Amino acid sequence: MTNYDSSRYKPTAADLWEIKDNPAKLEVFASTTFRFRSINDLNRLIKSKLHTISGSYDLIVGIPRSGLLAANIAALHLNLPLLTLDEVKDISAAKLRMSRSTWTYESWKPGSPLRVLIVDDSTNSGNSLRRARQLISSQSAMKGATVHYMAIYATQESIKETDLYFQVVEQPRIFEWNFMHHAHAQNFLFDMDGVLCEDGPAESAENMDGYIYHLENARPKIIPSLKVGAIVTSRLERYRAQTEAWLRKHRVSYRYLIMTNLPTAEERRRLSLHGRFKADVYKRLGGSLFIESETWQAKEIATITGKAVYNLQDCEFIPATT
Repeated sequence: MTNYDSSRYKPTAADLWEIKDNPAKLEVFASTTFRFRSINDLNRLIKSKLHTISGSYDLIVGIPRSGLLAANIAALHLNLPLLTLDEVKDISAAKLRMSRSTWTYESWKPGSPLRVLIVDDSTNSGNSLRRARQLISSQSAMKGATVHYMAIYATQESIKETDLYFQVVEQPRIFEWNFMHHAHAQNFLFDMDGVLCEDGPAESAENMDGYIYHLENARPKIIPSLKVGAIVTSRLERYRAQTEAWLRKHRVSYRYLIMTNLPTAEERRRLSLHGRFKADVYKRLGGSLFIESETWQAKEIATITGKAVYNLQDCEFIPATT
């Protein structure tokens, strides 16, 4: 830890952190510019295109996992029944006919073929839609049904795999509903408290027991499925052991854990370098996205770096400006 007289020495953001295997703080993470779509974007797009599918279908089927979100939104807006692709595998033709007898939609006429829309949130290679086609074609409950396959978002190349699509969004792209579980997360930087775990009490001499309890026992919040680039936290270096133990306990895999190299929490508060410290890490090590728990820090990080930041507090994506 840096030794200094706080009344004389004013550290910069770059003085607050270090990486033993990268003392020069060279860029190590890819800095990719993504096309981003939020859950709000998804909902607005589906609502704007409802007229293209309204009255044309009797049943919506969603492709797990993220396709279920899009299918659910569409089914709710259209007031249509919803099944998952897995449920279609288990339903018999008799049960499906029985279910249809309770439907009162004007678009369905008894004795007419069932009209089914299979929905995925996106397609890239087309593999998910091809697998869905194979599964549906093998189900007796779907014999004689009119089945169409739709992706909300497609690439120009994958359009040929769809019967319907709503918008072309080319790669590289990420979606709000699954970016925490995306392979690109290996180049993402994550805040700790408020993102990976719940926020806890402020560190203070009066409440050290409560603070240490939080470090060791904080409830998990959002745990990435894959290895992430770095966890960048304002927690002090002195609490590295407790922080690493919590991350192991909750199976969070990461390349770097970067903590604030200051002697006390009082000194950290006096300097007020939270956002600047995280921004310095982001600028120097690179990365495609910083996920931050607090709005004011997210905006400061984005302003300083010109790089993309996701503000978890307000569910806001701040795009790169450089």
